[in-house]
Amino acid sequence: MLFRSIFAPLAGKAHPALMGSTFEQGFPEIWQVFKPSFDNAEASGVAIDVSEMEMYVARNSFLEETYFTGNFIPIRGDTGSVEGFYNGVSSSVGTHSA
Repeated sequence: MLFRSIFAPLAGKAHPALMGSTFEQGFPEIWQVFKPSFDNAEASGVAIDVSEMEMYVARNSFLEETYFTGNFIPIRGDTGSVEGFYNGVSSSVGTHSA
């Protein structure tokens, strides 16, 4: 993964080791939630949007309930196959009520 410094607070305990790792390596606690989106985007070659996806992310020394909105945009290499993803994401933790 490559990311701007503004993403570091969303990354929580995964930062700074997250830089250069895969999504699965950096976020093992939420990989199974996102894996279908990555698989679908890779198989179809089409961007996938997610909205208010609820999950628990390890940051601030505990698993924090968080809602993410974003997308998975496949990036094709020289051969035309998907070689990576651009993932724009925002977190809306604290804006939901029980």
